[in-house]
Amino acid sequence: MDLNLKPAARKSTRPVSQAGPLKISRTKKKTLMRTTTKTIYFAVVGISLACFTGFAPNAFGVNPPPDGGYPGKNTAEGQDALFSLTNGNSNTAIGFAALKANTNGDRNTANGAVALFFNKIG
Repeated sequence: MDLNLKPAARKSTRPVSQAGPLKISRTKKKTLMRTTTKTIYFAVVGISLACFTGFAPNAFGVNPPPDGGYPGKNTAEGQDALFSLTNGNSNTAIGFAALKANTNGDRNTANGAVALFFNKIG
């Protein structure tokens, strides 16, 4: 009784002269590389567009938008900035309570939290 369990040898359809790894012609390689490059290019562009358009509404600007210009060439940004202003001109207050007590001052600049807090006239 013969217990030879080896699988039967496959017959190759390739000639003996081509025994070895499969070779791909240069034109097929170029075509394959172009197709692969195009696929990668479109995938990267697609992912980039998806990221930029998906996150754009949340990525640009602040909500609510900056207040900016007020009458008399005044600019205020921050909670309670230029809070008490009545007649002053050309003042800039940036930061929490900057120039808060200013009522009639002209050409003042306060930058930072509570900057020039007690300045009233001048």
